Amino acid sequence: MRALALALALALLLAAAQAGKAFDVDQVSVQEMIGFLDHGDWHFRLDACDALADRRIREAEPTIARLATEDPHERVRGRCLGALKEMGAKGLVPTAETAARADSHEDVRTLGLGILEEKATDTSAPVVAEVLLRDPEPGLRRKAAIILGKRGWSAGGEALAEAALGDPDDGVRKEALESLIKVGRAEQGALLHRIMLEDR
Repeated sequence: MRALALALALALLLAAAQAGKAFDVDQVSVQEMIGFLDHGDWHFRLDACDALADRRIREAEPTIARLATEDPHERVRGRCLGALKEMGAKGLVPTAETAARADSHEDVRTLGLGILEEKATDTSAPVVAEVLLRDPEPGLRRKAAIILGKRGWSAGGEALAEAALGDPDDGVRKEALESLIKVGRAEQGALLHRIMLEDR
């Protein structure tokens, strides 16, 4: 009997491994999957996030949101952020703001910024402006400048002006200038003229 149980357990482990998963989703309950979100092995946390998002398990949203900003592994943080988007979670935008502004990994910050571009309102303009002025990656700063102009968030005007004048990357300065024009703050007309003269 013990040998049969062991063989069954090994078969289940093998099936999960063959599927490329830390566990077999057909052999565990939803509550067990929620428990796996706090598992010591990041593979379990990653796969639990996947499975719970696929099933739209709302009670898992708070833990998934916490992992999206606090998990030590960037793949788990990114997957949990994507899961919140898939689930239409209420906390999606605030979590994406934190990721875009403060995550240590470029890919997670990129995902957070993309969510803000798609889902956020003008209340997120200060966060996008912060990315424009503070992110170490020129590609993300350019993206932030584009978002501010595309969404017409005038609250980002000062950051756009600062970037258009002083960002060390030519591409960022160009996008910031174009977005500043789109935002169309009349009081910045003289500044726009100055930028155009200096960039000649």
